[in-house]
Amino acid sequence: MFSHCKLDALAKASKPYEGITHRFNISDFQGYAGHLDPSVVSRLRDHSDVHAIESDKLWTTAAMTRQMHSGYGLDYISHRSTKGRSKSVYLYDDTAGADTFAYIIDSGINIGHFEFEGRASLGYNAVRSVPFDDFLGHGTHVAGVVGSRLYGVAKCCNLIAVKVTHTETSSMSSIMDGYQWAARDIVQRRRQDKAVINVSLYGDYSPAFNRLVDAAFASGISTVVCAGNLGVEAAGTSPASARGAITVGATDSRQERAHFSKWGPTVSIFAPGVDILSTWVGSRAVTSEDYGTSVASACVAGLVLYFKRCFSLPDAKSTRQFVLGIATPEVVRSSKGSKNLFAYNGSKR
Repeated sequence: MFSHCKLDALAKASKPYEGITHRFNISDFQGYAGHLDPSVVSRLRDHSDVHAIESDKLWTTAAMTRQMHSGYGLDYISHRSTKGRSKSVYLYDDTAGADTFAYIIDSGINIGHFEFEGRASLGYNAVRSVPFDDFLGHGTHVAGVVGSRLYGVAKCCNLIAVKVTHTETSSMSSIMDGYQWAARDIVQRRRQDKAVINVSLYGDYSPAFNRLVDAAFASGISTVVCAGNLGVEAAGTSPASARGAITVGATDSRQERAHFSKWGPTVSIFAPGVDILSTWVGSRAVTSEDYGTSVASACVAGLVLYFKRCFSLPDAKSTRQFVLGIATPEVVRSSKGSKNLFAYNGSKR
């Protein structure tokens, strides 16, 4: 076994490199991130206990912003059919995700926003060189779709900010660090039956990140991720290609796959992701319209908490089966090889 101590010793001997910067350990997944001498990397690559080595990469958020108005998204996920609908009405159980927890792996959350009603809190900042505040707005918008008072799916859930980016890109190791913190917090607090991790960021295919998500799934942790925004197949994207994730593509107001949404067999389900109004940064009341698979992912993350509250789903496996099992089939146009399922909250309408 390649121990922490042995790797630390190798790293310290490889000046002027920084050495180990992060450690990852969820279930049977163990890994490291660091700045190491190429000779150390070569020795690690040849070691029988090392599954894979990959370079750190920049990942990007999955939304593009416009300040407009919208309301169809919540209406669509609470009605089996959207044909001929002229009014936007969200039908939902009034428990609305109460006493559940959404871990938002993103740019932070404007926790003082009136729409969060004191239910948003600061959890962990993986970008240690910058303040915890959300300067980008992306994380606040995502959190609003998950659980804000007017714009959220699970309107009574608790929102926990896990900051992994300060701009539109972030290192994969920072995102993995934040994800690991969230997963450990869920396990330590025994929240598998009432928590979800939402990752509305994506990057190139990463076996390490996928295995981290899969390990969390094996520990009972539900993870919802965006498919990505480049309009190509999602199989080459992480964490969208992780088997343990619920991967979400985006649709527009016609229930057609959004032109930017990635597609393919790794996409589990679709949800509204174009022109969705939610919370923003800059004041305690500001809102913004956004579009992207980030928004669609947040919608399904809210549904996960909604269902966990209503139906006492104990773990990731039962939650995934329920979310996909209750979804509306064969209504998404141009699904392009993806599972043709549209998010639905079971309102019986």
